[in-house]
Amino acid sequence: YKYRVLNGLKSSGTNLVLEATWTVGIRVRDMTVAHLGGKDIVYINANSALYVLDTSSTGNTPVSLGVSAGSNYAGLTVAGIGAGTPHLYSFRGDTGKLDVYTIKADFTVETTPFKSYTGAELGAICGYATVGAGGTGAAVAATDDEATLFLGANVTTPTLYDRMLV
Repeated sequence: YKYRVLNGLKSSGTNLVLEATWTVGIRVRDMTVAHLGGKDIVYINANSALYVLDTSSTGNTPVSLGVSAGSNYAGLTVAGIGAGTPHLYSFRGDTGKLDVYTIKADFTVETTPFKSYTGAELGAICGYATVGAGGTGAAVAATDDEATLFLGANVTTPTLYDRMLV
């Protein structure tokens, strides 16, 4: 669903107006929106399949990116827009795998990750055996300049739940 927000939610009452509806696979688990090429582009994890949707027209339909998030519970974010080299980050909560894809001019992604890390590699950086232990809890965010990455996940050795790693 795409809503227009009225008055920046500052006034009382319902401040949302429905503008459009799209169907995207099944079980939408996560999505992130990025302003690319003057358009609001939404990247979607629907039952571990990744899609892109150009929301500039209700006639547009979600397009499969041809890559899998690998998990129903994978977090998504976009960074690198200001530098003109946007990337889509996909972080799996179950294994801790982080894939970073280059976003192309048509808003799809290169199917081979630009950069990829295993849960063990991320764990070693953070001082744990692994990052991403368990099927849930996968949050990812990055500053637009891609200088700082934030992950929310479980870790092992010792087993700790719901860690925020920067």
